[in-house]
Amino acid sequence: VSKVYSVDEAVNDPQLQQRGLIKEIDDPVVGKVRQVGSFLKMSGAEARIRSLGPTVGQNTDDILQDLGCSSQEIAKLKEAGAVG
Repeated sequence: VSKVYSVDEAVNDPQLQQRGLIKEIDDPVVGKVRQVGSFLKMSGAEARIRSLGPTVGQNTDDILQDLGCSSQEIAKLKEAGAVG
């Protein structure tokens, strides 16, 4: 049995940092962001982070449209504060 880390403890753990698990990436909007890298380590092959996750609300319209919502329905949801 071992301790379960908080997020702050995990990203600052010396062993995880030594293994290169925590990567610092430049985000054009918010600046430097720490991301979790690949747990898999293979000689001769380095995993890399190809893109950052979407920002909050970035894909909301597309997802709602895929679910069958019209532009008018999406506008009403935004006005009501139900989506951002």
